Amino acid sequence: MQQNNSGDGVLDIPPGTKLKLEESAAVEELFSNLVDEAAELRGDTTPTRITLRNSIGRYLEWAGADIAYEAAIPTEEYRSPAKIFDIIANEDDWLRIVEIKDTISSHELDDMQNLLPQLRTSGVEGKIYLATDIFNGFDLVSGRLRDTVIRLMSEEDMGVILADELIVVICDNYDQLMMDDMPTILFGLG
Repeated sequence: MQQNNSGDGVLDIPPGTKLKLEESAAVEELFSNLVDEAAELRGDTTPTRITLRNSIGRYLEWAGADIAYEAAIPTEEYRSPAKIFDIIANEDDWLRIVEIKDTISSHELDDMQNLLPQLRTSGVEGKIYLATDIFNGFDLVSGRLRDTVIRLMSEEDMGVILADELIVVICDNYDQLMMDDMPTILFGLG
């Protein structure tokens, strides 16, 4: 694994690549270093939904997506009432639909379970992501929520975004959340 010389945090491992043990360890170390830096910069403050929304949107836009905040899934049919999502990022007619949760509990995962069919019935191509503070990531891969997260990501095709003002990690599957496959890691914007 290499980083470019400009120091802007671009990795040469494409997202979705199955990582070798040493690559996985290097990515986990990078991730850990970025999380430590984020913790140091943030101090005792916790990002709000708006802060997370703006950070995620800024990074997705930087990566080439067209961003809409507080928007509904664009469908051919009019359905009332339409669910308003925190972010809809359009990348070449493929949507990343982002629902931000301040905390992660069984209730929030149930909410996501109820939202996932909306994309399938909309007729548009894309994926719905549960987004949360990067420091909530441990709750998704361990403890009592782990099995539900595995099921939602594996069977229902939910994605996860872990975010802070310094870093956004986009996981399209559970292996990426566990860093067995390379997630999309966006960082380094000042």
